[in-house]
Amino acid sequence: MEAVLDTNVLISGVLWKGIPFQLLQWAENRKLAIYTSHEILEEVHRVLHYPKFRKYIHNMGVSSNDLFTKLISLCTIVRVTHTVKGVCVDADDEKFISCALSGNIEVLISGDKHLLDIGKYLFIRILTAKEFYQKNYDLWT
Repeated sequence: MEAVLDTNVLISGVLWKGIPFQLLQWAENRKLAIYTSHEILEEVHRVLHYPKFRKYIHNMGVSSNDLFTKLISLCTIVRVTHTVKGVCVDADDEKFISCALSGNIEVLISGDKHLLDIGKYLFIRILTAKEFYQKNYDLWT
C-alpha cells in the first residue's frame, strides 16, 4: 500500500504513540510506502522545530533533526509535476494533493478538516489515519 501523509500525521507519528505512530511502524516494516515531496518535508522540518514541541522531543532524548532524519528514511520523495490550484479552502494544503497526484498515489492520510472535507480528488481518496488503519489492520497484522 502507498500513501501520502500530511504534516500533522507525520509529526504525530514521531512524537506520540497512537495510530500515526503505527503507520510509521508499518512503513519501517515495509508494509506501507510513504510518499512525500520537498515542499512537505520543508514544512515538517519547520514544524518539528516549533517551541511547543521542544519538551516532547527533549524527553525522547533525541533532537528535532534526528526525528526529521528518521522520517526522511521512511519516505520516498516524489518530484511534483502536477500542481493543483483552487482545490482546497486553505491553499497551503494543496501540496499534499499535488504530491499524491504527481506520484500517482491513491491515498492521502490527513487530520486536516479542509482536506478531509474534500474526501476524494480525482483518483485520490483522503482518509483519516484511523480510517486508513482500520481498513488495513487485518491485512498487515
